[in-house]
Amino acid sequence: MPPELLGPAHDGSGVVSDADQVPLIERLGNDLAAMRQELEAQKKILANLLKQVGMPAQCRGCRAAILWVHHAATTGTSAPYNLDGTNHFGTCPNAARFRRRTNAADTTTGGRERSDR
Repeated sequence: MPPELLGPAHDGSGVVSDADQVPLIERLGNDLAAMRQELEAQKKILANLLKQVGMPAQCRGCRAAILWVHHAATTGTSAPYNLDGTNHFGTCPNAARFRRRTNAADTTTGGRERSDR
């Protein structure tokens, strides 16, 4: 454990005294609670952003409400997202139905079909 987390009373022996454990646990608990609050706030921001840029739809595999988001700057393709901001391919029980077959021998496109043909 990094010494800065152990506090000034730590003697460097690798053992944290009982007296030092309680403040350490409280501090870690407070830090964890703050990180969870920040994560939830970021999830809400992402979900609101997706609602603004995504096209509402329904998954053909599981019928869940999704948002299609076009990734113009990176891949030029669209991807489905759940309303909470997570990628729908990671949660859809029928995602395998929608996976594209790739040509592993084609190294110029990373195994994807070329769209300009």
